[in-house]
Order: sequence, then C-alpha cells, then structure tokens
Amino acid sequence: MNSIKNRVDGYSMLIVMKYLEYESDFINVVCVNSKYKRNLDRLRFNPISIQSLTLFPFIQTLFLYSSFDPFIKGINQVQICYPITYKEQQILIRKHKTIKFKFSHIEYNGNENTIEQLFHCKDITHIGDNSFSQNLALKTITLPFHIIDIGNYVFFNCFNLTRIELSNRLTNIGIGCFSGCIGLKHLEIPTNVVYIGSDALFDCTSLESISFPLQIANSLCDQLNVTKSLTSIKIIGKGRIDAFVSQYISHLIEDNNNNIICVNKIFTFYDTQRYGRQIEYGIKEIEDNCFLNDSSLDAIFIPSSVSKIGNNCFSGCTSLTSVSLPPNLKIIGINSFYNVPCVL
Repeated sequence: MNSIKNRVDGYSMLIVMKYLEYESDFINVVCVNSKYKRNLDRLRFNPISIQSLTLFPFIQTLFLYSSFDPFIKGINQVQICYPITYKEQQILIRKHKTIKFKFSHIEYNGNENTIEQLFHCKDITHIGDNSFSQNLALKTITLPFHIIDIGNYVFFNCFNLTRIELSNRLTNIGIGCFSGCIGLKHLEIPTNVVYIGSDALFDCTSLESISFPLQIANSLCDQLNVTKSLTSIKIIGKGRIDAFVSQYISHLIEDNNNNIICVNKIFTFYDTQRYGRQIEYGIKEIEDNCFLNDSSLDAIFIPSSVSKIGNNCFSGCTSLTSVSLPPNLKIIGINSFYNVPCVL
C-alpha cells in the first residue's frame, strides 16, 4: 500500500477518480491517504450521483445522472446528463426558474412535439424511436444541424417520403430507421456516421443511389444485397469491405469507387435475376437456396474461387446433369444437391 501512496500523486488520483462509481470508492481513496481528501475539495462537479454535498462540498455545477437524483439547495447550475424529451425540458425550466440548466441529451418525440419544435429548438440533439413512424403526410424533410442521433424505426413505413437530407453532425442511425420508405430514391449518409442499425433500409424498394462512409460499409452492405433497385453506390473513404457482398453490389462498389476492395463476394438469388447462371471468378460463396427448384438448370460452371456452397443451393434442380466442383471447395451445405440427377 505504501508503494501506491508514493507512486500516485494528487493529479494522477484526480484522473483515477473519473472511473470510480460509488461513494464507497471515494471514501476508500481518502482512507488510503488523507492527502487525497484535497482532491474531493477540488472537484467542481459531482462525478457520481449524490444526495448531499458531504462528499463533494465545493462543487459549482450539480450533475444529475438520472431522474431520481435530487436537486440540492444552493447549487444554481445543473447539468442534466440523462435523456429527456423536449417537453420534459420545458417543464424543468418552468419549475426551477432560478437554475441555469445544461442538457446532454434532449430527444424529439413525435407524440409530444410539433415538427416545428424540431427545427426551432437547437437543444434537441436526438430524434426518439418511432417519432415519424407511418407518417403518410411526410414527403420531404431536412434534419437540422443540431441532430446527432436518430433512433429506431424513426421513419418506418413513411410510404410517401421521397427525399431526406441528414444532418452533417449525425453519428448514429437506429434499427429499421428508413424501413418501408418505398418512395425514397436517393440517400446520402454523412461522413460522421459511425453506426447504422440492422434493417435500416429494409424494403426501400425504390432506392436508386446511396452514398455513405467506409466505416459503416460492413454493416450496411448486407442490407444493400437485397436492394434490387440500386444503380449507384458511392463510398467515402479508402480501404476494404470484409462483409459478404453480392456479385451485383460488388460491381457497383468497385466500378465506381477506385479506393474500395470487396474481399468477400457472394453469389445470391438476386444475382441470378441479373446474371442468370454466370458466376464470376472471385466469388467465394454461393448463398443458401440460390438455385432452389430451378428445373431448367441443366449445367453450371462454378469458378475455382468458390469455397462454400450454401444449404439447398441446387436442391430440386431436376435437370442438372453437368457440374464440376472446384478444387478449393471446403463446405457443401445441407441438401445442396438434393434430388439432383448429376453425379458429383
């Protein structure tokens, strides 16, 4: 214990204190060496939830980490660190008129707010789940600059939405955010976005062009594989995409983005609708059910780059009599050649 006392000076302990979670942690620190008591006196805000000023007597700003944290008499600067809606913010301001507030996370909620409030209140940084869900009156929208986060299913089934312009400060797009937006043709995802949820573009059947930063490519490309209307993909950045990308989507990416390489290419059912039975060299996998019950298929060439054939891939291809398996093939899925007359 003495060696710890000698090594950790007061400044270093201030850094350590950022990671403490309970009052008992701070008390134990003071018990190690009384000099650390001065660190508690130096703090100008409370790093954890508190009920009184006993532990941090000289704070100037009270941080509230949940709605259950109490206001403390004599502290007139308050930082609200937990998510609240715009309506809740207004209630707090009216209720505590002498307090100067700051808010970390104010959420727009379509059930409580008008769309005008989204644009006029610069404190709103988040759009809550389902805020515009199934809003058939919504045709175009430009999100204001102060929006940094869009929740889950925000524009779900907005059938008449044809244009959306996202905030350049946006960092997160939730699950199913644009799913069912069948009128949306073009989408530009800002370069600051680091997360996009699953099914964000599900059933965007009219989407023709999309641009997005490389850092979300691996999570987004799987969704693009089933977007049949796409004709243009622009990716901001330079590097490789490790996610499985269909033959068609890989063409859109590599032909239009010189700095991007698709490492894992897969031949999908949707590729059969564009290329028929022409599986290109470079394809590593043929997906499940790709040629399922294609009774007209009598012969197929599988390039040597293919290492996996998915489940039920050629099942029910009753006319298939000629197929040559590549030497690098490692996995043949369940029932891949069920009810197929050819001899492998």
